[in-house]
Amino acid sequence: MINIEEAVIETLKKNFEDPVNDEISQSETKSPGFYVEMAKALYEREINDYHHHTYMIVIQYVQGKQGGSQKRWEVHAKLLELFRFYEALNLRPLSMVAEVKAGTLYFSVEFSIRYKITDGKDDHLLKGFEIRSGLKNA
Repeated sequence: MINIEEAVIETLKKNFEDPVNDEISQSETKSPGFYVEMAKALYEREINDYHHHTYMIVIQYVQGKQGGSQKRWEVHAKLLELFRFYEALNLRPLSMVAEVKAGTLYFSVEFSIRYKITDGKDDHLLKGFEIRSGLKNA
């Protein structure tokens, strides 16, 4: 199965100079950089060997003393561009939300993956579908 959190971390490392950490910082004194955490993972089994996973990844951006709010929103704009169509995994997000709390940018992106398991293998991924009622033809 695809490790979405690792893929997001690699994407951030390739596109930003700031350090990238693999969990959200809870401390009051945060080092500048990105903090990435999977906030939600939902699994649903469907009919005919189809499976549906939904993942929400939260990216926290703590900036150094330079840049002010303009730098945060530049990072936000670049994150929107990177994840609007996430080429690393060939996915489109279900939603993206950004907010600033206490000078820190929180950016969440939610992905949906639908796939079929045949012969015990999950290599028949049908990516980017949100299933609301019934199956979609792929």
